[in-house]
Amino acid sequence: MKLTLKKETGIAALQRVMGASEAKGTMQALNHVLITTVSDSLIQMTATNLEVTAKTTTEAAVQQQGGIAIPAKKLLAILQAVNTEDVHFEQISNQVEIIAGTAKFTLSALHPEDYPVVPEVAMPVFFNIQGKQLQRALLSVAHAVPDDDYTAVPGIIMHLDEGGIIRFIAVDGHQLAMFQTQVSSPAEDVPPLSHRVILSSKAVEAIAGAIDDDTEEVSIGLADQNIVVQTARTMLTIQTLESPDIDVLAVIPMTTGWMSAARADLAAALRRMSVVASREAPTVRLIIDGENLTIESGDPDMGMARETIPIEESSEGPFHVAFNLRYVQNAIRNVRGEKFRMEWVSPDRGCLFRDPEDSQWLGLIMPIITTG
Repeated sequence: MKLTLKKETGIAALQRVMGASEAKGTMQALNHVLITTVSDSLIQMTATNLEVTAKTTTEAAVQQQGGIAIPAKKLLAILQAVNTEDVHFEQISNQVEIIAGTAKFTLSALHPEDYPVVPEVAMPVFFNIQGKQLQRALLSVAHAVPDDDYTAVPGIIMHLDEGGIIRFIAVDGHQLAMFQTQVSSPAEDVPPLSHRVILSSKAVEAIAGAIDDDTEEVSIGLADQNIVVQTARTMLTIQTLESPDIDVLAVIPMTTGWMSAARADLAAALRRMSVVASREAPTVRLIIDGENLTIESGDPDMGMARETIPIEESSEGPFHVAFNLRYVQNAIRNVRGEKFRMEWVSPDRGCLFRDPEDSQWLGLIMPIITTG
């Protein structure tokens, strides 16, 4: 194989598939990206961790057809480091020589036959969603994905109903996040998912990475036990996780009280509270009384912090509740508007966080029960 690749073109293509590579593991091939020539002007890059496989195409000037698997992170680092527009690749036995200007790199490589064989899947019926909406949906709920893969819902639930509303839900027992939006295909043409699908953290990272600034729409389809995610240049094949038969949305309470205030005010106050909050169990107390929201953290022995911000609107109070400080910060980061809205039933039930200007995202945080 012998070809010339534009630096920025190569970086963009690598970044679209890097989320599917395996940085650590027992199989050396999984941290490689397989580069194969498609034509005299097109190459394909493939990365896989056996759960997620990403393939993308990009332009290149191909002088000799072939294929080679190169360590993905090293290749990306080289492309980012060189200062020439054109980067030349030439396969020499089980190595690849990379030349950019006066810089020359020689890397150990694998032959295509030593790269994992990725089984083909039947092409499903697709529905479409705007690329940036899908990326935002995944990133806005990812903080609530459990750290433990053996929990009941070890990833992000994706569910499409008959009306064309698609929901992405993550829940770890302490917090829940949900993003819902309308798919861009006509509702009558959208096949509903026959069951809920769970996307692992690896799958989420790969999908988000495949969406770049030029991605307008993403096609999603279900084929057997795989999800196929396709953009104009990139296709991901993802093994889905088994979805438990539980209603995760049943924990969302029917709220009776609410308040709204400036998002920036609370975000800044939480940053200041984190200075004295416990690192192991950072607790923040929210006290709503009349026209003010008081934020407290710390303890009398180690240090306390207290701050009051104005409430812009509220139902009848007073109300107080304690949360893990980081969970509140997670929620506030996903509010895009100038205001946030908090809704509640009682101090021992979960509280909802919303963006009054955007009904697509919702966060639920379970309280910390305190005494006194």
